Amino acid sequence: MTLCYLFILFYRPRRQESPSLDIVRMKEVLPEQPMSPSPELEPEEVETQNFEMMSPENVDSPMEPGYMSDGEYEAISSEDEFIDIDTDVGIDYEMDEESYNYITAPFSPYQFEMMPFVTFDDVSQTPFEHEKCRILKSDYIKPASRPKSAQQLMDIVVKYKTENHNESWVEAMESVPSLLAEGLSYLLYKESNTDVLDSLLDWTLEGLDETLAMAQPERAYKVRHLKMGFKLAGALCCCDTDVTLQCLKRDLQSRLLDNFESQYMSFSLKLQIVSALDKTIRHKDGIEWFMGKHKDQNIKEESDVTFSGYQRCIKMLLQKQVVRVILALTNLIKKIHLFEVMNKLNLQLERIIDTLPTTILSKQVTDDTQDDTDLDSMSPQLNEADIDILSNCIEEITKVYTLAPLLISQPGRTLPGKAMVELKPGQDDPYPGFYHMANSCHLLESLFFIVSSPSTSGIPTLFGSVRNLLQKMMECQHGLLYLGSRSDVTNKIIQALIQIDYTRDEVSEENISQQLGVELIYYLQVIYLIDKLMEYHNKSGKIMMEDQDPVTLLHMLFTITFAPLGHTAVVQMMTNEDNIKALIPFVKLTGDDRDDARLRKSVCAGYTAELLNLIVHHSDSLDFLKKHGEELLALGESEFSSKLSKLKDWLMPLKSLSTYDLDGLSVIIEQLKIHSDDATKLPRGLITVLRILKQLAIAPTNDYPADKNEELKYKYVLVEMFSADCCPIFVTLLQKLSDLMLRPWQQGIPRSMETLSIYLYTIRPCLEMLKAITQYLIMARGTEFRNLTTLPVLFELHTVLCSVPVSNMWGLEINAIQKDIVDTIAAYTQPLSQPTEERDKISQSLWTLTIRDLLKFTMKAPYAYLSGLQLLSELLPLPLPLQTREPLTKDEESLAINTRKLWSAHLLPLHGALHNIIQTLSATSCQPLQQILKKICWQMSDLAAPTATMITQCILDILLEHIEVCTETIKEGLDSEEHKVALATRGRFLNLLAYLISQPAIKCTMLRIIGSSGEEKYQNVLQKLLDILNHVSDRQDHVQDQECIVSILQSLCDMEVTLSSVESTMSLQEHVANALPSGDQLSLIVEFLLEHIAHPNHKYDSVLPCIRALVMLTEHDYSFFLLKKTFEKHKLALYRLLQRIKFKFSKDSSDCLSTFSTTLEFLRLLVSTEPPVEEMPITRTITLTNQELREVIAWSQDVTTHPLVDLLSLLEDGMKEEEALDSLVESVRSLINLLKRESPQKPKTVEVQPPSLPEAHSLSTLFTMRLVCSVTDPDDERLSSTFWQTTFEPDEPDLVTIDLDAMCLKYCKDFNIEDELNKDIGLASEQELTKPKKLKDRRKSQEFVSWRGRGVRRPFVAPMRGRGIARGLAAQAQANRHHDNFRSRPPNTSRPPSMHVDDFMKLEQKSEQRTDGDTEGQSFRRENDFGHSRGRGFDRGRGFDRGRGRFLTPPGSFRRDVGSRGGRDGENNVYRTKPPFVNPRFTTGHERQMSGDRRDSRGRFESRGRGFRGSYPGPRFKDDRFGSNGAGFRGRSDPSRHHRTFTK
Repeated sequence: MTLCYLFILFYRPRRQESPSLDIVRMKEVLPEQPMSPSPELEPEEVETQNFEMMSPENVDSPMEPGYMSDGEYEAISSEDEFIDIDTDVGIDYEMDEESYNYITAPFSPYQFEMMPFVTFDDVSQTPFEHEKCRILKSDYIKPASRPKSAQQLMDIVVKYKTENHNESWVEAMESVPSLLAEGLSYLLYKESNTDVLDSLLDWTLEGLDETLAMAQPERAYKVRHLKMGFKLAGALCCCDTDVTLQCLKRDLQSRLLDNFESQYMSFSLKLQIVSALDKTIRHKDGIEWFMGKHKDQNIKEESDVTFSGYQRCIKMLLQKQVVRVILALTNLIKKIHLFEVMNKLNLQLERIIDTLPTTILSKQVTDDTQDDTDLDSMSPQLNEADIDILSNCIEEITKVYTLAPLLISQPGRTLPGKAMVELKPGQDDPYPGFYHMANSCHLLESLFFIVSSPSTSGIPTLFGSVRNLLQKMMECQHGLLYLGSRSDVTNKIIQALIQIDYTRDEVSEENISQQLGVELIYYLQVIYLIDKLMEYHNKSGKIMMEDQDPVTLLHMLFTITFAPLGHTAVVQMMTNEDNIKALIPFVKLTGDDRDDARLRKSVCAGYTAELLNLIVHHSDSLDFLKKHGEELLALGESEFSSKLSKLKDWLMPLKSLSTYDLDGLSVIIEQLKIHSDDATKLPRGLITVLRILKQLAIAPTNDYPADKNEELKYKYVLVEMFSADCCPIFVTLLQKLSDLMLRPWQQGIPRSMETLSIYLYTIRPCLEMLKAITQYLIMARGTEFRNLTTLPVLFELHTVLCSVPVSNMWGLEINAIQKDIVDTIAAYTQPLSQPTEERDKISQSLWTLTIRDLLKFTMKAPYAYLSGLQLLSELLPLPLPLQTREPLTKDEESLAINTRKLWSAHLLPLHGALHNIIQTLSATSCQPLQQILKKICWQMSDLAAPTATMITQCILDILLEHIEVCTETIKEGLDSEEHKVALATRGRFLNLLAYLISQPAIKCTMLRIIGSSGEEKYQNVLQKLLDILNHVSDRQDHVQDQECIVSILQSLCDMEVTLSSVESTMSLQEHVANALPSGDQLSLIVEFLLEHIAHPNHKYDSVLPCIRALVMLTEHDYSFFLLKKTFEKHKLALYRLLQRIKFKFSKDSSDCLSTFSTTLEFLRLLVSTEPPVEEMPITRTITLTNQELREVIAWSQDVTTHPLVDLLSLLEDGMKEEEALDSLVESVRSLINLLKRESPQKPKTVEVQPPSLPEAHSLSTLFTMRLVCSVTDPDDERLSSTFWQTTFEPDEPDLVTIDLDAMCLKYCKDFNIEDELNKDIGLASEQELTKPKKLKDRRKSQEFVSWRGRGVRRPFVAPMRGRGIARGLAAQAQANRHHDNFRSRPPNTSRPPSMHVDDFMKLEQKSEQRTDGDTEGQSFRRENDFGHSRGRGFDRGRGFDRGRGRFLTPPGSFRRDVGSRGGRDGENNVYRTKPPFVNPRFTTGHERQMSGDRRDSRGRFESRGRGFRGSYPGPRFKDDRFGSNGAGFRGRSDPSRHHRTFTK
């Protein structure tokens, strides 16, 4: 079975309710309104769809079925919502004298179907095959006489059939290869003249005959004779399969190999022979013949000729050859291997198809109603071996496709080497051969099967490999042309990708296949429209000013740019090759004044001007500027239109450039210095100069560094730029742009999309070149480099950009800039060249000085807090253990440990600054700042024992200080403002401590600091915490403090929170000694816990976790013995708890039921050694007897008065209404029965002695024993960098009321808030924003096409009913709403549009408010709306989370990722990621867990409680085994943000 039948066998048919319209089939004649064509399908064009088309009807889309139809207008309602007129004042409205609007509906990718190209040739065919197809077409008109090439070829054949084959014959035959495509194809397929081919084949063999070549009279012609034969042999084999087969049957390949093995063949001729051999395997027949597997091939039995061509090449490689010949033969062999890999993929999938049950095949073909889930359940599951084979094959194909010019093309005339000045391309284009090979091996059919079959489409690694290959094809034009040439298979692949699974709850967020399909649609649609425009230009008798066809095509091309993916696709495809020529004729003057005047007013010219500006604005292609820069500059200077003249601003620097390579570097640098003087004016020419410099200085991204040689020309440019003092220019530019963006950013005023793009397009190349120069300079000078002047600029830039709302359009740019900033700063963290223990040298090292400056900047001002901590967090290594896909080697583990030790050594001299930061920010009520501070403390403490000690001592010092302040403020009164503030501050710090103590490094360090060997001032820390715990108060802040303290005690009593790993050789007693407090401290903890639960006035919020802490202590003999001894002092504690539960019992109270259930579990564990989780081993031997248990709960013979009996009665009554109480009733009955039974009589034994523990290890020893890496599944989300770099989103902001005016009067008497807010914001006046210009009659102006996208500059349109003035975040929300044809219709009058009375009143009120000077509400409205809540996480004073993870998902303003899951490298993925962290240990309310649920399936001593638990995104070592692409995909997937490794 072959993959050609996959469309029938593995295509899930769906019944269609209505046929969807096809946007690419437009009417030949458009209706009266040219800008609103309504495409319809002709009856003969309707095809049966196997997949359910993603039409608007099926996906609940607000779009109309017709691509651009107006549809039904929305009913007007008087209750339409108005967007607040005051939400934003920062949108730039552009008034254009000649502007007008079109009714534009967005392009719908779900109505797409690929159609065959007209002007673009099939990239898998040879030039000969192109001519052959043209000749064999039915509409081909035979010329009156032979084409010139055919006649020349015929004359040569006729002449030399009778003449001698001397010098003139050699010269004539040298011209034959250039005549074959047009001449031979005509003679063979139009005149059926096969004699010509026979003659050429005979003469080719004659040209390969070394004896005949030596018979040439002239010495020079002896070599030319052979060269002619080699070239002619290769040219004939590149014609078509029929000609190639005739060449192979004449043993052409063997003759070439014989010449190669000739004794007197020079290496230059050998290179030509290998080149000819490479051409002989252009077709599948040639490859199979070369491998000795062709069906028409006859292998002789003699031993000297039994070797195939492939085997003979291998033997040649084993012999001594010139290095250039070896490289040529190697590439030839790699080409054969590529064919084998593709064929292996095909055969492997065919084998999988054969294993499918026949029931699946029949149901897929015949049963339209078969449920998808049933079909999925019947599909066979692939084993790991099959998955690895398929993934490896596709990844190998992707690598060869990416590096085809280096791997399978014959190299140019350069010496091979690892480092070269410049890599020159090979002689021939390898991609046509690649695509022919793909067709022969059914590559696209294989990809279709993988993405459509239930057995393969759900495998992340396999789908990721397919995704990478398709994205590589989308990056180059020939790849898209190949996909378009196979439109039948491509359409099926797209339909398989974009189908929506309605059974899933999170379609948009998780369906990455749909995103890939949409991306593919956009690129194919753009190249198809370019093809149609080229077809139009090739027509004769066209009138561009009147024809409707180009208007429709340009309109479709323009509307595609409304979506971010479409925008990228248009810019990338229009700058490829010569595609821009599809637009230029619409704005190119003809010289006729009348025609030019009509052309200027044409709709096509308006669209073209918009598209050209868009392309030049957003494209950074240097090849595009080389080819078309001068022509576009001429158009900009031609005064064609005001819109087109904007090109001149971008392309003016090209006038001074004569070359775009290293020879013109000095001129380019001079242009940089000229344009950088006006950086504050944002000159467009500066961006063009920076783009050119970047292309010359920065090497392209290389996904396969081991297979591609380094080009030294980029380092040469960096050195030249450094010598020309470009670094200060870059720093100055970044500083100026940071200053321009800082003030609006501080006030929350969003920039327009156009202005923001100018900023980013200026910053991005500057930063990339500055990073490259800095890294190269530090690498050269090492630690002698001491220039830190760049760092403040980078810190400031990161602060401004990290808080810019990430939109669809610019998310990738902003994240790339942040990554470059982090990489540049990381280059400064270089260790000492000669390690030394001298503290002075470490404190003055470049590494320490860099972090010192970062800490200073962080405390510079409140606006820098978050940015500074984020930078520090990204620079610090991730905590251990690292999550990897495969175990690390010993060297890699050693590297991870040493890197952390170096960081620890360089942070120790900065203990004062770090203490100040923790002390200052620990009391903040800003929850994102709280979360990043927790993460920083965790990362620093996880480095090594010294930093862990430093951070823990700092925390304990601050804790003691806060406790002391609370004690002193009591004197002022419990209700005094000072005491309230002190309690709130202490609560926030206890919240911080509760999280940090759950991390093994902090906990183990704290146990040693507060132990007997620690400093004296820390000895009473535990006692003070316990005093707060048992202090009775009904204040909510005090109850929250108690919750935090109980969480701290839980972590201290938790055996799993430890540095030692389960793989260590320590005994159980050693684990206990290292993970639990000392005996005295543990006894004190137990005593206070029992006192707490016995007191009737403590809340359930703290009582329940206290019982759970006691449950932890029942796991081992050591802690259980201490618990048993403490019961002797507090015999009535549990009785009082049960009594309290009885008096306050309510079956509707989840707190009461959870507390009672946990208490019963605790009582069960007192007399049983069974662990809470069945999988856990038994680690305790001591228990209480039944009599001892009766004493613990004060059970007497008179059972009628005991609380347990009363509770049982209450539960039995409640069970009548609530069946869920059944298990609880059964537990109580079992306990009562146990209490009634007597313990079995045991012989009297010696009293149980307290278990002895060995001495605990030192902290340094524990750090060396911890686990370095943990292997996890490839599709584990913890392998994603997004998991570690998301920022917390507060759901319930802990806001603190403050009077800014009073604060200013107290501390800054001369500071005026209103003046400061109105200063340097760069906004137009209110009158300019609200009063529209008087426009020309739009019916007379046909130049401007308005952009209907998000946040762009657009002509001002006064608000009409239901529209309002949408600004800022409200404008972004309005942009996401569906297109409204009624409200977007163009006016039918020349009068300016009027304003609705409601909007007018709002503007009037706003003006009055500004007049009164009341700006407080306006100033802080945006802040209050900044982080709307979704759920609580680490509320102030909470010791543990409430049903959320410890680090939660960021809001839009704090979001750091773009999404590694969708689009290209996460592009266009705007969905919020899930909370990436595990559930907290305990919850409240209905989410409270039972005592048996607090454990998971991990090992006993594996580290737990690590709130921010997850994985390290993975260092990029040899084979990308670590999670560098998110979601477990291998290859290029996400890069979304910075994939930082622990090696910086």
